[in-house]
Amino acid sequence: MPVIRCLSRLTDRKFDLSRLDMSMPQWLVISLLIAFAIHFVAFSSLFFIRKDKYYAYISLTFLLLVLSYSMRVWLGNFHLAGIKLFWMFRVAAWASALISISMTIRRYARAMK
Repeated sequence: MPVIRCLSRLTDRKFDLSRLDMSMPQWLVISLLIAFAIHFVAFSSLFFIRKDKYYAYISLTFLLLVLSYSMRVWLGNFHLAGIKLFWMFRVAAWASALISISMTIRRYARAMK
């Protein structure tokens, strides 16, 4: 029941993305940016070597994360339609990650047969 009460409180208020606290230490943002960039290069090279669209979706996810964290570092206060620009790239990265994860699960399920 506490979960339902918590969810009902969330739905009672107007959901405003601009009010979310996105504070992270700058060193963490830069570290994640570097890690995501390395992963982007690695999975992109796998895509070009193996020509498998599975790696293209993973590369897209890391590209969107690199763009998100780059925007956060260099254009952190830039808003578009009342939403911070890096947040838009992050949401797109979530969607791409969802596709990548579903493809990974499907791939492992096929391998287990």
